[in-house]
Amino acid sequence: MFAEELFARFPTWRSLASSDAGGIVVEVPSPAADAERVLRFWMERGEPSVAVGAWHTHEGLWPSRDAWFAFIEDILCDRRLFLVIPGDPASWSVLEDPVDEEIADVLTGASAPREVCVLSWSGARDRIVRMSDLSI
Repeated sequence: MFAEELFARFPTWRSLASSDAGGIVVEVPSPAADAERVLRFWMERGEPSVAVGAWHTHEGLWPSRDAWFAFIEDILCDRRLFLVIPGDPASWSVLEDPVDEEIADVLTGASAPREVCVLSWSGARDRIVRMSDLSI
């Protein structure tokens, strides 16, 4: 069962669990104390899912549960960063390497914003980026 495996890997999260009509929900507050960065787990049509801000993914998009949990670990350790494009609503995505090239693609595309936010789950690697900040 997903919840038991989640709590085996992250025992302190058991106290953060609740339930809704779909089953278990676990909301892990970000060390950045930003409500948008809560790491939220839930079941969607029987599939484990995770969200940060307006971004989310499902376990079934990963080759294995271990790969999915490795991705979660990367978020927790700030090895995975989020790109937030200002707007109403803001657009969230996970940055892929090379990060600066992906940011440059966004900043030079059609309807490009003047700047984007790069956010880490903990807040330690947050930055606002403009094209002039990139060394590409």
